[in-house]
Amino acid sequence: VDVIGWRLDDVVDLIRGPKGSIVRLQIRSDPKTGNSGSRVLTLTRDEIKLEEQASQSSLLEVRDTEQIRRIGVIDIPTFYVDFDARSRGDVDYRSTTRDVRRLIRELEDEGIDGLIIDLRGNGGGALAEATALTGLFIDSGPVVQVRDARGRTRVNRDPSDDLAYAGPLAVIVDRDSASASEIFSGAIQDYHRGIIVGEPTYGKGTVQNLIDLDRYSEDPEQQLGQLKLTIAQFFRITGVSTQHRGVVPDIVLPSRGPDLPYGEKALENALPFAEIDATTFSRFSSDHPAYDLDQLRKIHNARVLSDPDFTYLADLREIDLPLAQVTEVSLLESQRKEDRDHREGEQKRMFESLKQAYGYDDPTEQPAEVLPRDAVLLESARILAGMSLDTFEGLLVVQRIEPGISPLNDAHSDTPSTDQ
Repeated sequence: VDVIGWRLDDVVDLIRGPKGSIVRLQIRSDPKTGNSGSRVLTLTRDEIKLEEQASQSSLLEVRDTEQIRRIGVIDIPTFYVDFDARSRGDVDYRSTTRDVRRLIRELEDEGIDGLIIDLRGNGGGALAEATALTGLFIDSGPVVQVRDARGRTRVNRDPSDDLAYAGPLAVIVDRDSASASEIFSGAIQDYHRGIIVGEPTYGKGTVQNLIDLDRYSEDPEQQLGQLKLTIAQFFRITGVSTQHRGVVPDIVLPSRGPDLPYGEKALENALPFAEIDATTFSRFSSDHPAYDLDQLRKIHNARVLSDPDFTYLADLREIDLPLAQVTEVSLLESQRKEDRDHREGEQKRMFESLKQAYGYDDPTEQPAEVLPRDAVLLESARILAGMSLDTFEGLLVVQRIEPGISPLNDAHSDTPSTDQ
């Protein structure tokens, strides 16, 4: 099966199988890199421990004028839940929401000034977990609207007012943040509960269901596979779909990826963008001094211009963009190797410039820190630290959104930074 161009979660579904069975993966080299040929990896399927893909926390310290701010970071690779343990009645079953709640308690014991939820590369997962996770940061209320093929709309709500964290919040997303990640980040943005930073997300706003065709086979030995059907579409509580457009960050951070068509909108026969009426919800205050987005964008833009890591990212983009636009590849191996050596030479030159920016002038000297640094994460922490954290006393409800109000009249929602 050729899976080039497939979404990662679809590939994972294909690779999965009974424990102990064999799966073979044919890895083909990208001819643009100067390599050719392919190799086959033979793997024996085994049980994947949930800890390997569970949420993890870390702590960053960044300087805000004369103060050191402690910023907690929770990396969520997927929206997961241990369905087997839950069905067995295990009271300590693992899930994204349960793990994040625990990590928040641990970080608050460390005395954090703000919290970052990192959803980069998170392709989604359990919808119920996206709803429950949102509930850790808001009082009870709607999280997402789901409209089926017959036009019937239901609203998934967080029924609990058990707030796990009420402090300053930022959510990092990128072009690979999809589905449940877009539901969570979109809800945080719609409630004005925190700021969204990073890249516009993947733009997957549809719901799929798998039908096992083997159930309809008269021959038990015959494997017919599965049929995946799109059965519904997601809408944010403002009525805007995440389909095609995804979630546009409040502050867009530069990345290495070239600006080429990507995500659901780049696929053939993808459903178009749509919108419905907003559902009723109470939005948090948008005029709190901690959330002066215009000021945060201004300071961020000035900082990025002189940041060595973002300069390095921009230089890499200059190399990657022409490579992504290549439509012809030389059949001469010598030419492909020459092109590859040229790119590697440029990358080495850029890395040496980065080292010099951090004071490592001797080319033979090995940096004491890992370079390049995670520029997006560090800048997100600086943005969060730049908020008025000392005066942050929670957010007050100031606007109630009723059905029928057009989300396009909302100047805050989906407003990117364009001064980059």
